[in-house]
Amino acid sequence: MGRCEDSGLRNVILDKTYIRNMDNSSKGTQLKFFKDGVWYKQNRTGYEGTAEALCSLLLSYSNIEDFVRYEECKINGRSGCRSENFLKDGEECITLQRLYEYHVGGQLQEAVLRFETVEERIAFVLTFVKKSADLDLRGYLARLLTFDMVTLNIDRHFHNICVIRKEDGRYRQAPVFDNGAALLSNFGIFPVEDDLEKNIARAAAAPFSGSFELQAKALGLDFRVKADILKKLKTWPDCRAKQVLLHQLSRYKFLVC
Repeated sequence: MGRCEDSGLRNVILDKTYIRNMDNSSKGTQLKFFKDGVWYKQNRTGYEGTAEALCSLLLSYSNIEDFVRYEECKINGRSGCRSENFLKDGEECITLQRLYEYHVGGQLQEAVLRFETVEERIAFVLTFVKKSADLDLRGYLARLLTFDMVTLNIDRHFHNICVIRKEDGRYRQAPVFDNGAALLSNFGIFPVEDDLEKNIARAAAAPFSGSFELQAKALGLDFRVKADILKKLKTWPDCRAKQVLLHQLSRYKFLVC
């Protein structure tokens, strides 16, 4: 799955009738298409498709079982990725921001930042989700934000953390998805001419703290990766996304077992 080079990637031709722009990301809107149960996203700021594919590979060797698999491709000649729709009939993906707007009103991020400590911020969100959707997201967030710590996903704000509302009105947890901002994929924020350590130092986390480690440790580092991932990565073409991931796996080698 996935490549680091444009050559040889499958090119999918989609006309404008399939455009579905639903990305509220603060990092920029990727052009999205939806056809026959498959989502397609074009790269916008760098190598988002490669980041998605590599993150999928990492998740396939981890203790996270419910995640979306991405495959690199070209869409109308432009690099990107594709993934199958993870919603069942009658289901809807609800961001935590949208859930907060419906039940409380206003911006969830602003409400969170009123609290001084990361622990208080996390407790506020967990209490809100439990009350409004009857879901306990502590374990989910612990795995998700530790995964983000490893992959340096700078875009995990409350528009990118979701729950799924089922047809009967009840909710379930969403799979892990939307990792295109990971692995220093944005050339505007992480210039190719700068060395790896300098770019990594620029990476700021979300949504509870700018520190990946601080928010992940506050929830508990509940993410583990099988050591076989290192063998698998040897077969992956060399590229910056791969270099970043190898660096991070070495940095957090206590999570690799």
